[in-house]
Amino acid sequence: ALFILIQGYSYSQTPTKESFDQFNKSLNKIVNAYVGQFDTLKGARTDNNMQQEWFSKVNLAGCEKGKINLGLAMTHSEWKAEIIKTDNLKEAKKRFNEFSEVLNDCIYDCCKMERNNVSKDVESEDTYNIYSIWTINKFLKHKNEKLEDAAIYLDIRRLEDKSYLVSISIRSKKDSGQ
Repeated sequence: ALFILIQGYSYSQTPTKESFDQFNKSLNKIVNAYVGQFDTLKGARTDNNMQQEWFSKVNLAGCEKGKINLGLAMTHSEWKAEIIKTDNLKEAKKRFNEFSEVLNDCIYDCCKMERNNVSKDVESEDTYNIYSIWTINKFLKHKNEKLEDAAIYLDIRRLEDKSYLVSISIRSKKDSGQ
């Protein structure tokens, strides 16, 4: 089994306040950077020749290093990170559910976000294309039309090699592709 532990934070156990606060702070930085196409988070370029892509300077605990890209079919840059790649669908669903709980508990300094779209077959044993989407339902300060378009996607996809990839991304709610 593959275990991805966050320093001082295991999703299978009760998180410490400090580790959750750090995750929440990093997620806020990423969500807030959406307005500027994540330009403030762009680090070194990756070696991806298919599209413009950078490593993120801000990352989420429990995930691989985040990447920022602007794909050809996308209307806005995307911040994305892999959570786990596994051959075990139950493990993938477990990680998906753990991250869902953490995202539900996050507090954003710009707005209130809520999970408003979930695949219907999350509990079905053999279903593997699963997603949840969090979108802004209220601004705390002033309305920001650019930020209003942002969404957090959490998904499980089955890859060509029959493994399962759980990932998180922040992108336009208009870009529904995975």
